[in-house]
Amino acid sequence: MNKIEEKELKQLFNEIKNDNKVAFEKFYLKYKNLVYGIAFSILKNEADAEDMVQIVFTKIFEMEKNKLPNNKEACWIYSLTKNETISLLRRKKKNIDLEDIYEIEDSNNEINKIIDKNTYNNLISKLNDKEKEIVSLKILAKLSFNEIGQVLNEPVGTIKWRYYKSIHTLKILLSNLGMFIIMFVIGLKTLSNNKKSS
Repeated sequence: MNKIEEKELKQLFNEIKNDNKVAFEKFYLKYKNLVYGIAFSILKNEADAEDMVQIVFTKIFEMEKNKLPNNKEACWIYSLTKNETISLLRRKKKNIDLEDIYEIEDSNNEINKIIDKNTYNNLISKLNDKEKEIVSLKILAKLSFNEIGQVLNEPVGTIKWRYYKSIHTLKILLSNLGMFIIMFVIGLKTLSNNKKSS
């Protein structure tokens, strides 16, 4: 994924406001992967995420030039992509709970190849919304800490702290789950042995 370069992004937006088609093409080529990653972190589906790239860039291209951002462009791109992606989800599914957008559905083959859906959903549900967002952007969208900081408009140190705190929480949950399974198996064996001896 291309790095977000704030000065260059600001310059591209200034040129796009002046109806520079070459600047828009350069903007598209450099930042389409970012938009794809953000959309994929919510949709978890390659085809829908690719469609979202076209939707977002078409919207930016057709937008009135005075509505384009003057600062925090990366954050603006993230907000636009997230809002458009959630709108797409709402059109596809009438009843969508925004708290569940970072969970994985049964039908999602791409993610199921990588991780176990139920384990992921159970674990990530224990995190708060900001932690879910950061973990999804890091793991599913494969954004760097700097990129996440830029798109969420937060210091990189805060992003790293939340991410590592979330990972630590998930490790504790996994170890507790592992201990529970071990104790459950030992309990079953003990119960089985007690039945045999009596």
